[in-house]
Amino acid sequence: MLNKFKKTIVSMFTTVIVIASLTVVAGAEENSSGYVFKEETLIYNCTINLPIIPDINFDMPLTIRADVPESVLPNQQFDLLNASATAEVPGNVINTLDAVLGWDVMTGTVSKFEVKSENTNSTVDIGPLGIPATDVPKDGSDLVFTVPVNGIDVGSFTAGTSGVVTIKAGGVNASFKKLNAGWLDPTLNANCTPPSNNILVEIPITP
Repeated sequence: MLNKFKKTIVSMFTTVIVIASLTVVAGAEENSSGYVFKEETLIYNCTINLPIIPDINFDMPLTIRADVPESVLPNQQFDLLNASATAEVPGNVINTLDAVLGWDVMTGTVSKFEVKSENTNSTVDIGPLGIPATDVPKDGSDLVFTVPVNGIDVGSFTAGTSGVVTIKAGGVNASFKKLNAGWLDPTLNANCTPPSNNILVEIPITP
């Protein structure tokens, strides 16, 4: 009976030690990652080209998110992690297009999506990105979609020797088509430019 009690105590003590060790390791990994979540909504100006109607110009909110370094070392290379963007095409634009096209479900491709860095200047184009099949609203609401659905890593970027690395949003081009489109169905092209204040995040360079 005493031996059984001792074995139970030893087993409980070992379990506590293991759990504590795992907690310390997990905490160290979380703290050493050095990344924070950032999200910014920018108002892009977009023009849609479709041969059968005049060009349509409109403003569109684009919410861009990613995990970014809290800081970087001089001359360090780094990526933005788990990046994605959510577009909200205004309902009035969708109503105009739906009256002409009558699409029920759309899909498409983001052919260009620029992310820029300043300090050591560079531009990364993360296109092409597939636009998931999305129901076209019939009630006047916005058409909302996210690309890519699961997020991707964007980079690499290189820090300068001092100051901050400024990450900015660049131009976005996309094409849209009816799901399971035939060869007679038109393709809709959209070219979007960011606002003058297109800063997504500023990352300090720390020696």
